[in-house]
Amino acid sequence: MNHLFRVFVVTSALALTLGSGAAARAQDVSDEQLARGEILARAGNCAACHTADNGEPYAGGRSISTPFGVLNTANITPHSTGIADYTFEDFVASLREGKNASGDAMYPAHPYPFFTRMMDADLEALWTFLQTIEPIDNEVEIVQLGFPFNLRTGVAAWQAANFEPERFEPRDDKSDEWNRGAYLVQAVTHCGACHTPRNATFATDDTRHLEGSVIQGWYAPDISAGDTSVIDDWSVDEILHFLREGETDYLETSYGPMDDVVHESLAKIPEDAVRAIAVYLRDVAPEQAKEPDDPGGAGRVGDGEGIFIANCSGCHLLSGEGMAGAAATLNNNRSITTLPPNNIIMSVLAGLPPDKDWGGMPSFINVLSNSEIAEVSNYVRTAWDNDASPNATPRLVDSLRSEVRDAPGFEPWSAMCANLPRSQIDSEFITRIGGVSRDGFADPEIEDLVRAYAGRFPEVDAGTALIAISSGYCRYLSEEDVERDDALRRISRFNTRLASVIGDQMPRMNDD
Repeated sequence: MNHLFRVFVVTSALALTLGSGAAARAQDVSDEQLARGEILARAGNCAACHTADNGEPYAGGRSISTPFGVLNTANITPHSTGIADYTFEDFVASLREGKNASGDAMYPAHPYPFFTRMMDADLEALWTFLQTIEPIDNEVEIVQLGFPFNLRTGVAAWQAANFEPERFEPRDDKSDEWNRGAYLVQAVTHCGACHTPRNATFATDDTRHLEGSVIQGWYAPDISAGDTSVIDDWSVDEILHFLREGETDYLETSYGPMDDVVHESLAKIPEDAVRAIAVYLRDVAPEQAKEPDDPGGAGRVGDGEGIFIANCSGCHLLSGEGMAGAAATLNNNRSITTLPPNNIIMSVLAGLPPDKDWGGMPSFINVLSNSEIAEVSNYVRTAWDNDASPNATPRLVDSLRSEVRDAPGFEPWSAMCANLPRSQIDSEFITRIGGVSRDGFADPEIEDLVRAYAGRFPEVDAGTALIAISSGYCRYLSEEDVERDDALRRISRFNTRLASVIGDQMPRMNDD
């Protein structure tokens, strides 16, 4: 099956950028193998887990919450505090056997139960790429668990009971594209790490492959080809579009942990690889179809409608249909009407950061009580065309508050940017704002921005232009991981100068 060894064929159109130090260390490595390794790292979303908030890429230190406590991710840069002392054989053992360089059993928060299926050529390419990234001095204390979960002997016992190293086996009755997608899902992208239910010992239940699971408070929904799947009526093209763009034609969007998977991983690997994933997902049914466990209970709607009108309808509209670029639809959005009500609760608690294509959602963690969040969640789950169970309870909301407060990088400010539709601000103009921002925002540059805005959005009045351009700058800063106080200072200074320019320039431009 030679096609499997071409999972990440690199074309001449693939452009990769490496630092000068990385280039020097990679001088004896073929461009094709290096490119393949970088794509594999993207597909496996390695940086997302192995980069702390405001930390250096791949230098570890990101906290992972588990049912047994917290683990910090390892530094995987080629530094002595990372994997500089690893041999290639050590690296292979860590991914295929779940053993570190000392031979100790590794905690399964590291998805080696999936990486064990990776092919030799892909492991070699991934290893090659990791040797070229910048070495970062960052000593990480990985295990933050209490007794007895901090004992590696217990992890070894877990492996003996739950883990068997294996290789991916293609199916002869399926197409090359299907097998490629299966390999990516089952091994490299390790979708089941979030989307497959786990048993009491934290092992995935492979008889319920991709049937959905709660992880760090969020519900990763059923994405199998079964009847309870949230994508059971999506075409391959619709799945592909969602995995690459993070949205559907019906204004459903990616959010929570999946947003990083889309924008930092799947959007940055070859499109035909993501199409293969979509082909596989449309055809893989679980062995044992079962409704997900319901963590909620007998909830009530109460004053949910009033809470929604007061706090949510400005962006999501009274109809729940949302606005493109401002707020996702809540009507017929299956990601929030799945049996566990976690996702809508987590969204209300944590808020959602903006990006260049969508506005953010503010956090209500310090605004609404547990009962109010439960009631508005139940209202949304039962309003309009939604027919979900009103099973959000104050007790469940209270339990999820700790998940939000303990989440890495929880910063409610990043969702405060004004939500405006794409008819008033879009990703292309936000990119332009970012380019000007790096040059310091001299007054002539702000004047150029305002003129460019007026030309791009000629129907917008001066007041809306002020809000829109300010919102665009806010979204740009949120993507740059600027800390709250610094961001507020920058936005305040920018808005003062922007208001002066708009007051002077916009009326004359609109008259023209």
